[in-house]
Amino acid sequence: MERAEDAGGADDTRDPSRLAFQTDRTRRSILLSYWAVVILALPIWWYLTSIERLSLPASRVANQAGKEPLFPVYIEVDAPNAAHIASETQRLLSERSTIAPTRWNGLRVSLRPKQNLGTST
Repeated sequence: MERAEDAGGADDTRDPSRLAFQTDRTRRSILLSYWAVVILALPIWWYLTSIERLSLPASRVANQAGKEPLFPVYIEVDAPNAAHIASETQRLLSERSTIAPTRWNGLRVSLRPKQNLGTST
């Protein structure tokens, strides 16, 4: 007894060798297109991942070698007696910076009372 697929119109979905994406030509074109994309992308990848080597500005580095970095810190005190607090704290910071100068090296702290420019509502 013959099967219905073999006798009448053969059902192409049941036979994997007859599917369009299963042909040798289609497989080869898929593989070829994959490798073509990889090969064409190599120069772009090389350009994007390469490191540009610039010359070091030796004269600017030599000028900065002897300098200490300076980090200014500005603090505004907002209190009823802000002027007294700011001056007293500034005096204490100055004393501490003379006692342990390496700890305060490169740090300049300035305190001042907050100046109110107008009244807030």
